[in-house]
Amino acid sequence: MTLSQLQVKFDLNGFNWTQFLHGIMSSVNIEVYPDEEIVVLCVGYLQKLQYILPKYSKRTLQNYLTWLLVIKHVPSLNSRFRDAQAKFQKELYDKSEEKARWQECVSYTNKQMESAVGALYVREAFAGERKRMVRDLIEKIREVFIETLDELEWLDAASKQKAREKAQAIKEKIGYPDYILEDNNPKLDQEYEHRNISENKYFENNLLNLKATAQAIFGKLRQKVDPDQWIVGAAIVGAFYSINENQILFPAGILQPPLISKHQLQALNFGGIGFVIGHEITHGFDNEGGH
Repeated sequence: MTLSQLQVKFDLNGFNWTQFLHGIMSSVNIEVYPDEEIVVLCVGYLQKLQYILPKYSKRTLQNYLTWLLVIKHVPSLNSRFRDAQAKFQKELYDKSEEKARWQECVSYTNKQMESAVGALYVREAFAGERKRMVRDLIEKIREVFIETLDELEWLDAASKQKAREKAQAIKEKIGYPDYILEDNNPKLDQEYEHRNISENKYFENNLLNLKATAQAIFGKLRQKVDPDQWIVGAAIVGAFYSINENQILFPAGILQPPLISKHQLQALNFGGIGFVIGHEITHGFDNEGGH
């Protein structure tokens, strides 16, 4: 629907969507117009929200939004606030989980500077031959997956053919994007050029990083999609299937022993990272990826 249609259909007790979006996008010098096409992923939520908002005063809504803002940023405050939050969670959920400070710092740095941390991690802990090994495993597992489609009696011939085509079309990203290891690296520098980090201002750094991340996302509007962009950094232990790109992704963080190694039997590699590869491929045919 268009922005003007969004305003008419989901007025939300007088909420000005155009003004709201204009305020956001003006930070990256992008103008939005009433006929702007808007992808609304949460229609059901907005429909119910229309009936909830009128039940509460503006003061109550302001207090609620302020509370959400405060509770979100407590982890970047000092121990007095963090201890209060831990006590609150203990009373509310009967549990309180706190990471060691160094773990939080490493996790936060990796999240905010994925490419830079990924480059450090790959240079230190990722063996280059694993890219080739994983690519070979993907092709073998894809081949067997396609072969087994013929054994499925509950699929008709047309559906099997579509499944074959989709399986063949699945792209893969393995290890890390090559550009992060370049010596003279303007692309990597550009990712962080607007972040003026201060050593003794952690809370302010947090706000700065949030703003920079949001502006990087907003600035992609009306730009061509970068096919080489990764959805996660290299130093992540996990594996992913992207519905939009029909793509499987295996960061360097998960491509480690005992899941994969040239020094172990190939059977162990199939049972380790091979299991993960098969799992991600099948996401392309589950209740979400199948659409």
